[in-house]
Amino acid sequence: MSYDVSLHQGDLEKDLGNYTYNTSPMFFKGAQKSLNDLNGMKAKDAYPILLKGFEYMRDNPEEMEAMNPENGWGNYEGFLQFIGGITVACRKNPEATLEVC
Repeated sequence: MSYDVSLHQGDLEKDLGNYTYNTSPMFFKGAQKSLNDLNGMKAKDAYPILLKGFEYMRDNPEEMEAMNPENGWGNYEGFLQFIGGITVACRKNPEATLEVC
């Protein structure tokens, strides 16, 4: 299973990609929320939560790498890049709605 993330504003949809759920504890550790909790939020409201999670992950690489899934599906570096992309997209599109499924 994976997160599929996109932004919606009017008739426009921006696909932000997908990434495995196996890495979700990394984001939760920093943000104290899951990506699923952000579903349906305005990007401007999701942005501070995303930034908090991203910065925690970025600033604690050893802790995050220790959380790499044992089954090899996903890893810290790939998930950090994924969260970073979502964070930037929300900052650039504050009135869009974030969809996480």
